[in-house]
Amino acid sequence: MTVRYDGPILANHRMDVADLAPALVALSDLCKLANRKFNGDKAAVQVLIGTDVEHKCFQFDLHVVQSIWDHTKTLLSSENVHSAKEILEWIGLFGLPPGMAGFFELLKRLKRRKITSTAIESRDGKDVVRIAIDGDHNTVLIVPPQALDLVRDAEAVQSAKKLVQPLTKNGYESLEFESKGGVIQRFETADAIEITSLDPGQVEDAFRDEPQSITAWVTVYSPVYDPKAPKWRFKFGDSHEYMDITETDIASQAMKRGGAMVDDAYRVELEIVQEIKPGSSTFSNFYKIKRVLDFKPARVPFQSDTFKD
Repeated sequence: MTVRYDGPILANHRMDVADLAPALVALSDLCKLANRKFNGDKAAVQVLIGTDVEHKCFQFDLHVVQSIWDHTKTLLSSENVHSAKEILEWIGLFGLPPGMAGFFELLKRLKRRKITSTAIESRDGKDVVRIAIDGDHNTVLIVPPQALDLVRDAEAVQSAKKLVQPLTKNGYESLEFESKGGVIQRFETADAIEITSLDPGQVEDAFRDEPQSITAWVTVYSPVYDPKAPKWRFKFGDSHEYMDITETDIASQAMKRGGAMVDDAYRVELEIVQEIKPGSSTFSNFYKIKRVLDFKPARVPFQSDTFKD
């Protein structure tokens, strides 16, 4: 592929080594990281550079060379080695099928917004991910799962930042990757500013499952005597859970009775939502009481009228 930095500062075919060297090392690191991420130690890649000074910019050729270790064993076994071509497609430096975006394109489209939903689907026999971005729900972005993995990888995002960093400086305007005579990927200064500001730990909202509703008995564990309190803590099975009561009159009715007792029992329509945060394998549960169906006071009668006022 051909790599081309452009802008008035490069009209004499010269580029500051302090700008170029970190960018080249970052691109090499990104290719090696992706290869290691998806191939483990079954293969290695090198990124080699050649020069081209015929244009009024700073342009050079890159060759990504992959070596497969223990080639015979790999061919005879069921282990699958992803090719350098596949890896470059996932990064976004080689042509993906029409309608598909790679790692770099996804970074450009995020613009410091969050991924709000992801869904796996099949296309031409391969898994792809359909992505919705906050504020951009009308545009569907389809990416390989590996491209999304790279966006979630802080090291990969850091390499991308270093690659486009020169465009944030005066005199630089664009960075292009060209292959087979066509531009595969183009960054402009605005893209570079967005990418260098990106925090990979904040690109994705927590995944929330669809709400589930059940009918259950819950009992008061620690009553709250503020009628405006949005949550009370209830015993639910063997656990003690904070539950949203804002859609009910639980608090106001308790105040009319003079207060609430531990072990006051409510039969309720309970909504449960499960959430998992990016990078975590643990689900959290969120509870909301939608409706009270029945009530049974605790066995010990409550006699004080302290809270009536």
